[in-house]
Parts: sequence; structure tokens; C-alpha cells
Amino acid sequence: MIKEFNTMAELMLQKAEIADLLDVMEITKQAKALLKADGINQWQAGYPNEDDFENDIVKGHLYVAKLEKTVVGFISLIDGIDPWYKIIENGAWLRYDQPYYTIHRVAVSLSASGQQVGYRMLRAAILKCLELDATIASIRVDTHPLNTRMQHLLEKVGFVKTGEIFINEGELRFAYEYLKA
Repeated sequence: MIKEFNTMAELMLQKAEIADLLDVMEITKQAKALLKADGINQWQAGYPNEDDFENDIVKGHLYVAKLEKTVVGFISLIDGIDPWYKIIENGAWLRYDQPYYTIHRVAVSLSASGQQVGYRMLRAAILKCLELDATIASIRVDTHPLNTRMQHLLEKVGFVKTGEIFINEGELRFAYEYLKA
């Protein structure tokens, strides 16, 4: 049964705890199935897994989005240099040599469909990054070239496509950056 939420319910973004792991893994399972159904090989080879999320929790990177006390999404906010982002092709970072946060591992529960949770969660994440470090110049994120849902969402909240990066064994990803106002 899909839970119905009050469409005006406030979305809360808070640090994830180990107790949230079961919900995070269920949302991950849903996201992997949706990506697979869309013919996108992102998240299909065992990543992210429970160990990745536990590590994020221990390091304080993982945040959960809640509507009415129910976990409806998650997002990892990571400060410092991301090694995959050192080389960008067919473009350039807008703030190449300045401090930034990176967003990774983003997903929304199917139970919150139609509640604009992805949009609201990304907006809250931007504010959280700026709250955590007022000196950052931008926020970076990447996504699979076929993941048009995420691309649309990133552009809707103000991210700009800046080029292409390669992760793991040369997997292409579109790079996006959000500039601090």
C-alpha cells in the first residue's frame, strides 16, 4: 500500500542514523528497479550498497528527507575534493579552483511520488551545504547520460551542465554545478 502524504507537509532534511538504513535500502531497491526499467545501467552492479550507506552515515555525509516523520528520500553531501572531478571534458567547472561540496547517491521513494520530493530535497541540500560551509563557491554533482529525470531535476533547481567526467572504469557521467549566489 502506498502511503499518502499531505501535499503541504514540510520536508525535513536531517542527518541519517543507522536506524534509517532499512528505509534507505528499500528506497535504493526502488531506484535501482526504476533505472533498470528505463534501460539505464547506473546503480546496477552492486553500488550503492549497505556498506556505502553505513560509511556515509559514520562520516556524517548521508541525509534523509522526511515527510510526516517518514523517510522519503536520501542524499549524500560530501565536502572536499572529489577525485573523479579533477578532469572534466567537453566543458569546464565554473569555479574550478574554489572549495565545493559534492552531491552523491540521491533517490526518492516511490511512496512520495507527486510530492516534488526530489526538487524539495535538492533545494534543502543546497541550503544545508551552504550552512555547513559558508566558504564554498559551488556544489557539484554528476549523473548518467540517460538519466533524464535527474538531469531535468538538477536544471530545475539551478544546476548548470558543465561538461563530462569519467568514473570507475571510464563510465561517462554528465557533470553539473550550482554556483553560490
